[in-house]
Amino acid sequence: MRNASARARAVPAGRLARTGVVIARHPREFVALVMGTVATGWIFTNALFLQKGPHPAPIFAPPKQVTVPVAPVKPALMQQAGAVPVPPPAPQRQAEPQRRNDPIAALLAPTPRIRAVQQALALYAYGPVGETGVYDLQTRDALMHFQEARGLTPNGQMDERTLRELAKLTGRSFE
Repeated sequence: MRNASARARAVPAGRLARTGVVIARHPREFVALVMGTVATGWIFTNALFLQKGPHPAPIFAPPKQVTVPVAPVKPALMQQAGAVPVPPPAPQRQAEPQRRNDPIAALLAPTPRIRAVQQALALYAYGPVGETGVYDLQTRDALMHFQEARGLTPNGQMDERTLRELAKLTGRSFE
């Protein structure tokens, strides 16, 4: 009888008491759950109420209005209808964007030299190279294939020796 009464006292009655027992048994998990809940609440509060202005990429953005240009009426049809032709409005010139002195963009910009090398590599089947003017992985792989075929060190770089060998093959200069 003594064991039964001890067991009865060890298990508290009620939902709050049972919750307290679970928290006491797993304190680290409880703290992690509380911190995760507070962090999630703070993120939602920040995103929904504390940011000023519209989001740069809203989830529920209104659809963009698409305007379809109307083809001009042919003069022969206008003459048949007896209408007087109206000259089209003069196109408005758009202002050129201001150019910035960006050395990194200049390094990454397409160049005619790289485009010429890509054309030569594609022409002589050293790999599937797109003629983009940008040094990319396909260009590097094609250069390595060309260097291996010509007995050069296959490093994938457009060094002077590689460009000389490519000029010998194609008959044009890449300088």
